[in-house]
Amino acid sequence: MVSIIMTGIRQQTSQLNVAKNGSTALFVDNGYIGADDNNDGYSWDAPFKSITGALAHAAPWMTIYIKHGNYHENIVIPCESLRLVGVQQDGPAVVNINPVSGTPLTCLYGYCEFQNLSFVSTNSHAIKLSGPGIQLHDCYIEVNNSVGATAYGVWGYDIDSASIYNNYLNGKSSQFVVGVFLDSGSVDCGIQGNYFTDWGDTGKPGYCVGINDAQRCAITPYEDGHGHYIPNRFVSSYVGVYFYVIANFRGHDVHHNFFAENDDYDIWDGNDLTVSGISLNENYYAYTGWFFDGNNDGRADYIISAYNNYDVLPLGGVQSWMNPPVPRLNIL
Repeated sequence: MVSIIMTGIRQQTSQLNVAKNGSTALFVDNGYIGADDNNDGYSWDAPFKSITGALAHAAPWMTIYIKHGNYHENIVIPCESLRLVGVQQDGPAVVNINPVSGTPLTCLYGYCEFQNLSFVSTNSHAIKLSGPGIQLHDCYIEVNNSVGATAYGVWGYDIDSASIYNNYLNGKSSQFVVGVFLDSGSVDCGIQGNYFTDWGDTGKPGYCVGINDAQRCAITPYEDGHGHYIPNRFVSSYVGVYFYVIANFRGHDVHHNFFAENDDYDIWDGNDLTVSGISLNENYYAYTGWFFDGNNDGRADYIISAYNNYDVLPLGGVQSWMNPPVPRLNIL
């Protein structure tokens, strides 16, 4: 039985600027009548008006809680070990970070975490990340691109041990878009349990995941802590996973993912056999051809090791791994 004293302590504690993990907490609510960036931001009764206003007071190990609403801001993280958490509700009541132009989120510091947020960009990257140990999860990421330059949903450059999991990434069938792009020496990153859709189509090429100058990336399921494993799902895009042509990158693992109704290839590797070092295992492929197997032994003849994969209703005709039927020009 909960006592009156215990209930009172809980109510008072909920108003203190202390996060559940013991870190200092700041609060943002642009819909609150008393919200102001001159507030101390220590409670929901005196929140900051903008996320930028809260970040002006941020320091490592702080957690910034954000109430649902539209935030037309370009968020730039000022320090490492910072958490941004959206107080997310059902339906349209989400924390929607959608600036008029430019990148919604830029983080050049390590060990930061972003959760329960929506990032929507127009003719720009949605998220730029650099640094070790970054976590991005349970977010909505949208890119609307109508210009010639490539726009990324998540651009990770020189990120190490990053975790990108349980997100919904929507390319809106735009031109020259990549859902998650890892390059510039990124190492040991995980892309797990995300849902990718509409990253390009036949007339407007795009990729769900692009791996460039990176090593040991794991494109694998996400374990939710309750024994459930959620695969990455690559649906209705141009290419699911694209490995760019570049030397000295290897060790990638692509397993237990779901690919369906992508316009061109589910997985494409433009590298030579001795360079790739990529393993595919236990993936499910629907409504597309996905690798060249001239001798019909169940393994790709070029580039990769592929075993225990499943492909239902493949496209008719010869599927050429190194020479696809649709040119992939001007992607990067």
